[in-house]
Amino acid sequence: MDWTHTIANRQGPVFQRIVAALSEAVGDGRLRPGQSLPTHRALAEQLGVDLTTVSRAYAEGHRLG
Repeated sequence: MDWTHTIANRQGPVFQRIVAALSEAVGDGRLRPGQSLPTHRALAEQLGVDLTTVSRAYAEGHRLG
């Protein structure tokens, strides 16, 4: 997994910042369709956020496509 996530420079609820970072990474080609994302637990640890926040962000990202 080589996706680098940056949410510190974003505003809004943390889960929305994660969704925005994912969306941006897809839009600029850093994430490709079918590429694996970090596990919920791994991303939560890397970002220093609660596991449920990452779960909510992944669910919202999935909902948005």
